[in-house]
Amino acid sequence: PRASRDDVVIEGILEKRGDWNKAWKYRYFVLESCGKLTYYESEGDKTTPEKAKGSIPINTSITVKAGAPSDGRSVIEITIPGSGLTMTRTFVIGTTSKESADEWFGHISNLQKRVHYVTFQDNVRHW
Repeated sequence: PRASRDDVVIEGILEKRGDWNKAWKYRYFVLESCGKLTYYESEGDKTTPEKAKGSIPINTSITVKAGAPSDGRSVIEITIPGSGLTMTRTFVIGTTSKESADEWFGHISNLQKRVHYVTFQDNVRHW
């Protein structure tokens, strides 16, 4: 199910640098109070969960930090530790506004400290 307005902590357009393709791409991000940071191709896609491009768990097991500026962007790095068969993965998210990056970083950091477990739908690709 899609997030209700009460579940949304912050949402908006950010850029995401790919894991394999290092090009920056605009994505519409929605951070939910349950610890899901889901990203879509566009804002209109957020009404259909199946259209999510991916989802990142925000919980006590991840690391979130301000990254080094890149190509004029303020950067947030979210690292999910590997375990068993999964590799460690770092998501790199950027914005051209330091104020916007600080706002997102604050919300993500706050959730990261208090959410212990995140559940995903089977049909949404997550980290």
